[in-house]
Amino acid sequence: PVPACTLPNVLLDGDSRPVSTAEAWQAKRPALLRGFGEQRYGVTPIGKPAALKFVVREKQKEARSGRATRLRIGMLFEGAATGRQMELLVYRPNDVTAKALVFLGLNFDGNYTTVTDPGLPLPMHYANGLSENKIPNHKPTEAGRGLATAACGEIEPDAPGRWKEGVRGLAPEPGPGDWGTLGAWAWGLSRAMNYLVTNDRVDASKVTVIGFSRLGKAAVWAGAQDERFTAVVSNASGAGGIALSKRLFGERTGDPVTRFPHWFCGNFAAYAGMEETLPFDQHQLAALIAPRPLLATSGTDDLWSDPQGEYLTLKEVSPVYKLLGRKGLDESNPPSPGKLINSPVGYFLRKGGHDVTLEDWRAMISFVEKQLGVSSPPVSALVRYFRRTALLPAGRKAAWEAWFARSDAQRFRYDELLAAGVKAAALTAPVPAPAGATFEMDPGKPALYPGATSDEATLTANMISWQLPCGGWSKAVSYAAPRAAGNAWTSGNDAHHYAGTLDNRSTADQLRFLARRHTAFPDETIKASLERGLDYLLEAQFPNGAWPRNYPLEGSYHDSITLNDDAMLHAIEVLMAASTGLNDWSWLEPERKKLAAAAVTRGVQSLLELQVKVDGEPTVWAAQYDPLTLQPVSARGYELAALSGGESVRVLRLLFKVRPVTPELTAAVEAGMAWFSAHQIENHPDGWFRFYDPSTQKPFFPGRFDGKAYASEEAMRKNNPGGYDFGVKSAKELPKYHAKWLKALAGQK
Repeated sequence: PVPACTLPNVLLDGDSRPVSTAEAWQAKRPALLRGFGEQRYGVTPIGKPAALKFVVREKQKEARSGRATRLRIGMLFEGAATGRQMELLVYRPNDVTAKALVFLGLNFDGNYTTVTDPGLPLPMHYANGLSENKIPNHKPTEAGRGLATAACGEIEPDAPGRWKEGVRGLAPEPGPGDWGTLGAWAWGLSRAMNYLVTNDRVDASKVTVIGFSRLGKAAVWAGAQDERFTAVVSNASGAGGIALSKRLFGERTGDPVTRFPHWFCGNFAAYAGMEETLPFDQHQLAALIAPRPLLATSGTDDLWSDPQGEYLTLKEVSPVYKLLGRKGLDESNPPSPGKLINSPVGYFLRKGGHDVTLEDWRAMISFVEKQLGVSSPPVSALVRYFRRTALLPAGRKAAWEAWFARSDAQRFRYDELLAAGVKAAALTAPVPAPAGATFEMDPGKPALYPGATSDEATLTANMISWQLPCGGWSKAVSYAAPRAAGNAWTSGNDAHHYAGTLDNRSTADQLRFLARRHTAFPDETIKASLERGLDYLLEAQFPNGAWPRNYPLEGSYHDSITLNDDAMLHAIEVLMAASTGLNDWSWLEPERKKLAAAAVTRGVQSLLELQVKVDGEPTVWAAQYDPLTLQPVSARGYELAALSGGESVRVLRLLFKVRPVTPELTAAVEAGMAWFSAHQIENHPDGWFRFYDPSTQKPFFPGRFDGKAYASEEAMRKNNPGGYDFGVKSAKELPKYHAKWLKALAGQK
């Protein structure tokens, strides 16, 4: 059992007088900060060095497949390339017009270990060798936010007796009350802030300092000292961070004194095993951050960091936040795992151990966006992509700007019609469409579509009523009843999410069904719907011949060229069928057949260009690509950029159907077949896997919950139950289809 403890009253001053006003709190603050400095972290004797110099070592405007600008900033603490220094790695999102909110934190073993970016150099400094701690899926920039990081070992090695090598060597030898290594790291975070305030695309009023484990301790201390940090996030910082020391649970004061004597100041050694004598506790350190937003995240199994003790710290600091006019933490007990308390004093607990996972990052981004009042990236695709289109040659630039403008026009027209429908129905907001039980329908057996009527004529009319103004359809919508005034065209809470999509066979299957119905029972209403649907596919095609998942664009990974779930392939297949004018499409007029045929040609050419090359050699295909750079990109947090086994099988099967067969198409097919032959796994029931690293071509297994890439499925499943079926059996059929294709070609000669 955890023994009872008595904590200092956070609203009493040094003479035990109540602090009852914001002015009185501000008067108390300097003495409290000094006490933590003199007795725990050490007093920081120097500020910004007069000789501090920033050198731009690299500026890559199309990092992260074009989604971000990458900067490598040499921070020369002594003003010279041979002196003490650190390299600050900065990513600024390219799809945000306003200045970027930035997450700033240190890493253990070098900037290259924090993100998946092959363009980064290896470190030349002391490394902890703890773990890579990669940010899952580069989450901040994927969410349209900035990221800045530096290696703690460049500020000062994490080892006793090596203080002279780091920034503490710039000051006189530390006395018993002077800064330790944690203080040096916190100083380095403030120097990083010195750079960020000079960057004209960074919002210096929205910089959040973050840190994990021992670096979380440094981040909290930095946030307490430097009020330029707008918000503070602690990830499992434990004792010396956000957890209470006097609770006598998990990490104790004697642990760092014995194992890491360099972390704190010399005076702190007197409190080893003597927590009851501490003149303060961590709720008072947290109070030094008030009224700025403060979030603590942790894992249920991370008892060393004491999640309960961290939560109690936040409870105990709440009176200060309330005194300063902010909301405190009112809940008596921690929330259930997975639930974020998103108030100025925030808390997030997930299942698992000592780590920073995809779940943590989602919580962090949600917390900071709400607490700092940051809006989402702009709705307009033309605005979102203007920095990137500006880098294109004139011809491509004009084509893409025109395409983005059409997408915007569809989006704004949709908004107008939706608002008019809500007003006509005397509603205050659109009513979501009734949800279908599954995403997909079977165009050959529509009555089996969950929620559909068994009367095909009624189903047809209802389906057409749910066709979007742009001409496409959403997904997971029931067609049991027609759309009514005031209904959104989508079944989710966000009326813009999937408001026109190729995902999960949507739009393609509706067109297949309606074409079959119109052939059997010709009807002008059905014909008009089909023509609008075909026009939708033609309009949604990117200037490079590919298709996005959703059109009009809605942002995030939905803008990507999407082979995942065969989205683009279904568009090509429908247009291929329409262009022939056979079977269900015999009624289509010649002009639309020509347009469909031209779109197919461009779509197939795009597929050939999307075949990923590794060291100059064509391999297979990815699941999604950046539309401008054609580089593989990630989708959801656990759908990392990868060569895709399953999607590549289906690309090859589509290419087998394409006529005429060009030399380029033949080369792509043979390269894809060779890749599958070379990567078959012996004695494995499936033979191939879903995800392969685009650089090494080795399989990996992304965790659904932590977003990390594992080398084996067994290791991944330990931390991530459920999720994908990672095997790809369908590749076993490829040789059969390949042989038939070769035979057909031979017969044409």
